Amino acid sequence: TAAADNAGLHLTLRHIFQNPTIAQQATTATTVGETGPEEPIGPSDLTPSQQWFLAQDLPKRDHWNDASFLLSLQRPLDLGLLRTALAKVIEHHDALRLRFTDSGGDWQAEVVPFDPASELPFAVHDLAGLGTAAQKDAVIKISDGWQRSLDLHAGPLLRVAYFDMGPRPHCLLFLAHWLAVDHYSGRTVIEDLLACYAELEASGSATLPRKTSPFRAWTRELGAYAQSAPVRDELEYWTAPERRDVDAVRCDQTEGANDLTSLRTVTVRIAHRTTESLVRLLARRTSVDLGEALTAAVLRALPVTGGGTRGDIRRVLIDLEWHGRDLPLGELNVSRTVGRFSTLAPVLVEMDVAAPVLSGVTEVSRQLRAVPTHGGHYGLLRYLGTDQEAEVLAAMPQAEVGVNYLGQVDEVFLRSDLLSVPRMSYGQQRSDVGARVRLLDVVGYVVAGRLSLTIGYSANRHTPETIDRFVDLLVSTLEEIAEQVR
Repeated sequence: TAAADNAGLHLTLRHIFQNPTIAQQATTATTVGETGPEEPIGPSDLTPSQQWFLAQDLPKRDHWNDASFLLSLQRPLDLGLLRTALAKVIEHHDALRLRFTDSGGDWQAEVVPFDPASELPFAVHDLAGLGTAAQKDAVIKISDGWQRSLDLHAGPLLRVAYFDMGPRPHCLLFLAHWLAVDHYSGRTVIEDLLACYAELEASGSATLPRKTSPFRAWTRELGAYAQSAPVRDELEYWTAPERRDVDAVRCDQTEGANDLTSLRTVTVRIAHRTTESLVRLLARRTSVDLGEALTAAVLRALPVTGGGTRGDIRRVLIDLEWHGRDLPLGELNVSRTVGRFSTLAPVLVEMDVAAPVLSGVTEVSRQLRAVPTHGGHYGLLRYLGTDQEAEVLAAMPQAEVGVNYLGQVDEVFLRSDLLSVPRMSYGQQRSDVGARVRLLDVVGYVVAGRLSLTIGYSANRHTPETIDRFVDLLVSTLEEIAEQVR
C-alpha cells in the first residue's frame, strides 16, 4: 500500500484481500486525495481493543509492549542520520505520540504535538570493549531496563536503542507499547524507519510515504459506526444459544490464581519442510491459510472436558485477532496509519475430531470465514455500544483459549539491506504482575522459514506434562496437515 500511496493511488487492505492479483487491484484503486482537514492531534477516542486492555487487571500496564525486536545490523549505522530518521517517523505517525490518563477508571487518550526540541527516545550503548559473552549479558540487561521504561501518561510509547558491538554486528533494539501499535503497525514503523535512514544516507534527504487518515479520525468514526444498524443487528449472532453450550478446557488444578506470576511458556519451532508446506502448498491445494490451520490444530489438540451429547464434535470458544482495518468507515484510508486497530473476538469453532484431519481443517476454515466482519463488530458492541449490549455480552461465556497467528514477521527485515536475520526480542517484554485473561494462549509466526509457536499457560492450572501432551499433539497435527498437502 505504501507504493500505491506514493504513486497517488488509494489501495486499502480490504482492496488487497478482496482482489489478490495486481490486475484486479488496478481496477479497484482510486486516486488518493488529501487526508482532509482532520487535525491529527488532540483528544482521541479509544478503540475497542484499547478499552479491553485498559479494563484488565494490570497494575504495571506501562510495561506491556507489543512490538519488541532486537535487530542485527549488516553494518554500523550513522547515528546522526538514525536520530533524524527516528524523529521523522515519530512526527509522521501520530499514534506514537499518544498519551493516556486514568481518572478513577475513566481512561482518556490524547495525541500530543511533535516537539522537535524534546528528547528523542533514543539511546546509544558502547559495548565494543566487552567480550562476546559479556556483550550478550549487557544487551539483555540494558534491553530489559528499556522494556520497562515506557510511560502511558508522560510518554514515550516507543524506544530505540543502538548497541555498538565493536567488530561484531551492531544491534538495534526497537520496542513500542501495546496501546500504540498492533503487529501490522509495528512493521510499518520499522519499515519507515529503515527506508527513511536509507534515503538520508543516499541523498541527505528523505520523504516518508504519503500520510493516510489520522488515527483519531478512525476512532471518532468507530464511535458513530458502533450505533449503526449493521452493528446493532449482529448482537443476536454473538449471543446465540449454542455459544453457551461449549466444551471447557480441562484443568489439572485450581489452587492459586491464574495470574502473570504463574505464567509459563513453551516454544517450539516447526521444521522448514513442514513450514513450507503449511505456508505454500496448503493454500494452493485447499485455499486454507496457515492461521486457519493453526486454529484447527489447536482445537484438535486441546485438553477439554467431555462433549456431552455431541460425541466426537468438539465445540470451543477461541479468542481470535484480526487486523481490524477493513471496517467500512466512509472514505478513511488507514492502510499505513499506525495505531491499535486490531480486533479481538471470541469465535465459536466446531470440529469432528474423529474425522480426517484435512476435512476438519477445511471445515474450521469455512467457519472462520463465515464470522461477520472478521469479528470487528463484537468489540464495537461490547465497548462502544449501549450499556445493555455490553452487559449482555459480558454475561456470555468467554473464551478460555486464544490463538494469534502473526504471519511472516521477518518479511520487512528480509527486504532491507541494513539487516541480517533478526533476533526476536530481548529483555522482559511485559510485566509479570496482574491477572491472565485465558487459560491457554498460542502465538504463531514464521521467521527464517520456520513456524514458531509459543504456548502460554498458568502453572496454577496445568502441569508441564499436560502442556507437553498438548504441544506434541498440536505439532503432530500440523505435520499431518503438511504431509497430506504435499
